[in-house]
Amino acid sequence: MASIALRVVAFASVWLPVNLTVHAADPTPIDASAMIIGDPAVQEDLRCTSKQKQDIRQLLDKLEQPIWVLRDWPPDKSRDRLAPLMAELQTGIDHILTPAQCKRFEQIQLQQRGPAALLDPDTSEAVGLSAHQNTQVRAVIVDTQAKLRKLGPMPAGEAEIRQYYRTLDDLRSREQDLLLAILDDEQKKAWAALRGKRFDLSRLQPLTVRAPELQDATAKEVWINSEPLSLAGVRGRVVIVHFWTFGCINCIRNYEWYKGWQRDFASKDVTLIGIHTPETTGERDGARLRAKVAEHGLSFPILIDNHRQNWDAWGNSMWPSVYLVDRVGRVRYWWYGELKWGGHDGEKHMRGRIEELLREPAPTSPPSGQQATPQNAGS
Repeated sequence: MASIALRVVAFASVWLPVNLTVHAADPTPIDASAMIIGDPAVQEDLRCTSKQKQDIRQLLDKLEQPIWVLRDWPPDKSRDRLAPLMAELQTGIDHILTPAQCKRFEQIQLQQRGPAALLDPDTSEAVGLSAHQNTQVRAVIVDTQAKLRKLGPMPAGEAEIRQYYRTLDDLRSREQDLLLAILDDEQKKAWAALRGKRFDLSRLQPLTVRAPELQDATAKEVWINSEPLSLAGVRGRVVIVHFWTFGCINCIRNYEWYKGWQRDFASKDVTLIGIHTPETTGERDGARLRAKVAEHGLSFPILIDNHRQNWDAWGNSMWPSVYLVDRVGRVRYWWYGELKWGGHDGEKHMRGRIEELLREPAPTSPPSGQQATPQNAGS
């Protein structure tokens, strides 16, 4: 609902579907760790050939968006859709990698998943956990995840970020110590053997996803303040995509920050696109929308999404939401709700992320054979 101002910041490193979150009464969460197969450090460890890397990229291009749109779905609703997608991904990986590579990748997956992997029936059986130990392990993991959620969004300042990671490391270290205390010596050896040679998890890059192309966006009449745009057409620029509707008070409170970004990044390679997805029947009225745009002085490109095609393509779930797309067309960061809410400074945080993405080099050639045509829309 538009009236709910959720203050959630989501980073690409943690966009995997909510099924990865363990709850006390939930069944075993679906393992989505196979997504890391696209990471350069993982492929280096596996000694993937150029052909294997190409095949992996094609596999992820097919599956990552359908998986990403489930990121905010509750487990009971997403499980039936997520399970076959992950199974298809795992089957594809098994066909691409050699048996030795598959075994090593399983070890890396266990390391990446951490203690939560102990909740898998096969892993639990291999380690030799009793029913009582399984209950203890779940309790430790649930408690740790609750503490992680209390950390809130990552701050913007360098010193604050360092403290954030120190706290995160402390929580993970505490979790590891508590879990090891549950296992006996033989179980600890079995757990270590399953994980294999240590993989440096700090080398893993944040997970990203190819930004969904704008839907039903070629007609001039569905655009305000702009000729029709496409994400392929602004490749090479940092793109801010935000979902809003003119009757949402939380959206209205974000207007000044959108205007500020448009003003402050006017000379930079930044494109700001507002996608207007109505919540009510009245918000579907194009004349009323244009009047509100004029009333509030909104001059950035606006795509009218009356049929929710873009809302669904992005798996969006609330108003307002802000997404940052990097120069190569991948979603890197997003923020749900008001940018200034409950003591969180989302404007400062997202501004910092925009500046970070601007410092990255533009692609030397457009991905997937698309012709990049940088435009000045929204700047």
